[in-house]
Amino acid sequence: MRLRFWTILLLSALACSLSSCLKGDTDGKTTYVIKPLVQRTSGDRNEPLADIIAYAFKADTTEWGVASYEDAVAGILTHKERPNEQLGTPIATAEPYGVEGLENRFVMTLPDYPVMLLVVDHINRLYAYTNQNLQPNMGSLFVTLIFKPWKEVTAYKEGWSFYNPFYEPPKELELYTRVLAQSAENGPEEKIEYLKLYAFAADTTLWRIASYEDAVAGIITMKENEHEQRTTPEFNAYATNDPGLYRMKVTQPTLMLVAVDRTHGLYAYTKRVVDLSGESPTYNLLFRPWMPQWITEEEGWCIVNPEYEPTTEEQDPETPSTENRSNE
Repeated sequence: MRLRFWTILLLSALACSLSSCLKGDTDGKTTYVIKPLVQRTSGDRNEPLADIIAYAFKADTTEWGVASYEDAVAGILTHKERPNEQLGTPIATAEPYGVEGLENRFVMTLPDYPVMLLVVDHINRLYAYTNQNLQPNMGSLFVTLIFKPWKEVTAYKEGWSFYNPFYEPPKELELYTRVLAQSAENGPEEKIEYLKLYAFAADTTLWRIASYEDAVAGIITMKENEHEQRTTPEFNAYATNDPGLYRMKVTQPTLMLVAVDRTHGLYAYTKRVVDLSGESPTYNLLFRPWMPQWITEEEGWCIVNPEYEPTTEEQDPETPSTENRSNE
């Protein structure tokens, strides 16, 4: 009987020891790893955020919120029903993860009960928070968080509640462009039947149109990197009742304005800097398909007729290409 007793006691001790090993050093806590990203414009690729501020609180978002960006940075919560009551003692603060191959990650060791998480993108002055339901022995939990400073709102929800307290609705300006064509030398100026007119919030010193096909598709290419392209113009123009006159609403001061004469197969672009608080400007553009010239510069416009583009063998090395023209 005594031998059996000591055998049972020894097995129990071994079982307790094994259970302790399985739990690991975190004693039931969760290693919470955050991968913060930023999407700077709509449809753009997500880029890693090199630095964030993050806190965990023993709190719930149904009762607690963040009163200001400054409070978010400082790690201070405010009760939603009792605004004089604040909570400024996080139970955890994020630190760099420090694991090779997993750069731009941040980690917190969290307890095994529900917590409220707060993450601050102090580079773009945004913050987000959410509830996280943690259970015992979860081990490691990896979370991706994407900030979108391009969203034109002060708050939105995508799983987490995101806030941009510094957002201000952009000023809007109407600008007009009169685009006509002269089909024959000394002929009348006529309305173009098939015209496309749009603008990017871009600078022609950095961006160009690589081809007529790209102009039709609304694609611009970075001059220093032909693999970097933008495929969605921010602004589009619409015809008015005045033949040849087009109206466009813009919210950015620096514009790359593009016109495509699809009737005659020509295109043109120009850099324009507008005063969003000023009067509506009107720009003029005349396509002359009868001119046997590849590139023409007129009133700030770079007008291109692809039909006369020289081949590589024919092109004079001193002749400037559309890539080198800035239209400033």
